[in-house]
Amino acid sequence: MSNPLLAYQTAIKLGGTSTAMTGEACANVDSGLWHKYQITNAVKRAIDWNQPITVKKNGTAQTSTLYSVDYCNGFIFFFAALINTDVVTIDGNYIPTSLVALARATTVEGSAAYADVSVFGNTAKAEIPAMPTLAITVDTVHVPADIIFGAVSLLSALESGAPLFLEISFGAGAKILHAWCVPQKGKFVSKLLDALTTGLEFDGVVQTCNGRPGTDQAMWGWAN
Repeated sequence: MSNPLLAYQTAIKLGGTSTAMTGEACANVDSGLWHKYQITNAVKRAIDWNQPITVKKNGTAQTSTLYSVDYCNGFIFFFAALINTDVVTIDGNYIPTSLVALARATTVEGSAAYADVSVFGNTAKAEIPAMPTLAITVDTVHVPADIIFGAVSLLSALESGAPLFLEISFGAGAKILHAWCVPQKGKFVSKLLDALTTGLEFDGVVQTCNGRPGTDQAMWGWAN
């Protein structure tokens, strides 16, 4: 009896060299409400959070307290609505991605801790999301021969221990996870064999929310 071939349904893309973008066009995606904009060019939607960004409205730089940013999917959320004739652009850096590996299965677990912000006079407990968490476990990593330098790129990124950008697709028609993350502490991979036998594990990165000092922001999100 022959063994069936494994089906590798998960595709792993790794972020590459941070690349500058200037005056990058953004389109309204808020169904006419004019709060939510997204970088038009899908290739440039992974924004490098290590580099400064400038959001402009009609060519004028906007104060960072006027908006927040989704660094994984290229969204800009304005707290006050714009108008339909406003032109939004962004200057900064984006992270290009390339396919580095396939995987047998991937598990994604996310949760959020909550901070009690109740004050005198509250009739019920008041809470806000404080420290969202993300854990990604990738099992049975496979690098086909036609993915040039895939294993080298992946292992180099893992060994550095620095935050890296991952794009994980779960198959045709499924949502895509975009995430800034780091390899779990104590589980750095030094050989591809380790990935094949024990898998890869990552934790999501949390940063201070742009425009909202003191508020933590999850650096990951889902896209269709």
